[in-house]
Amino acid sequence: MMKNDQFKKVSEFTDSYIKAGDLVGTITLVAQNGTIKHLESKGVMNIEEKQPMHEDAIFRIYSMTKPVTSVAAMMLYERGMFELCTPISTFIPEFKNTKVFVSGTATNYKTTTPEREITMGDLLSHTSGLTYDFMYSSVVDEIYRNANISGLNPQQPLDELVKIVASMPLLYTPGTKWSYSVATDVLGRIIEVISGQSLDSFLQKEIFIPLGMVDTDFYVPKEKQKRLTANYIHDDKLKMFDDPQTGQFSKPPIAYLGGIGLVSTARDYLKFCTMLLNQGLALEKQLLKPETVQLMSTNYLPTDIHTYAYINPGEYIPFGGFGLGFAVKLPGSNISGNIGTFGWNGAAHTSFFIDLEAKLIGIFLTQMFPPGYKLEMIQEFRTAVYNSIL
Repeated sequence: MMKNDQFKKVSEFTDSYIKAGDLVGTITLVAQNGTIKHLESKGVMNIEEKQPMHEDAIFRIYSMTKPVTSVAAMMLYERGMFELCTPISTFIPEFKNTKVFVSGTATNYKTTTPEREITMGDLLSHTSGLTYDFMYSSVVDEIYRNANISGLNPQQPLDELVKIVASMPLLYTPGTKWSYSVATDVLGRIIEVISGQSLDSFLQKEIFIPLGMVDTDFYVPKEKQKRLTANYIHDDKLKMFDDPQTGQFSKPPIAYLGGIGLVSTARDYLKFCTMLLNQGLALEKQLLKPETVQLMSTNYLPTDIHTYAYINPGEYIPFGGFGLGFAVKLPGSNISGNIGTFGWNGAAHTSFFIDLEAKLIGIFLTQMFPPGYKLEMIQEFRTAVYNSIL
């Protein structure tokens, strides 16, 4: 733990949520100019055992997996394996005939042919027309649920899951709207097809081992499970949502989901963020070219996300824009940080951001469901960080 009075506002922020009973435990990390300025653990890893939070605690990072998978895909992009305009049916032929939902119910509906196919750029920017079963915002979401497509707990191997997704109708013609979805899970399957490796093997070989991310994986082996924080759901009272010893992440998964599947630690994820801050350079190895990092962290949408989204994303995406795997801060966004700051969140209220101009990284880790329960805390964390460094 690195106590630093300069970051008293960050400590007060986490204290307030833990004392109110909204969170069980947290880790906050701030690094600037390649140096950790603040690293603090608060509260407990689980209520039942009252185990104090440790800075090497392992967290389910859920959608913070998406930037990792997106980086992996862009490594293949640099090797000439695809262009952003490449149709994904090149790698998964079942997507050649995917239709767009027009009208009807989840059991009786009409479709039409899209104006064009889903491209690799669509997957990376969430403009594919795919969706999630848990969105509860369209008939297509219900069709996903009827087909047993789970965005959080898959019931099929990845290759089978993606083929089922390909048979589902799209929300819209690809490239015409933004919608959060299983797109990065499909991207993970394409990485497997191109590389001839499972997604976990590719990520280990190409990202985790080169960066020294020793605690990042798709599950937590038994010898590390004491370090896995419990995940709680905030209902009438706090209830454990995922037990570290017996839950979803205590054993190898049925499918390696590139959208939500990873666990990690604050220091491990810092290594990933530092590589991006350093324009793809890590430990004297260039994992990505600087121009690729710039491409990924530039708004890919023709306008801001609030006017381009299929449904209003509300406060979940205060950055304003979206690149290739990350949300990107645009002019007019009220979130703290310089224009071009990028990052993303996870379903259990984990979050990170990278400010290239300030050479600043912020990471906030906790484990609390449901997603969106206390979204304001993510903005409050960033505000506390910037108030501290200013």
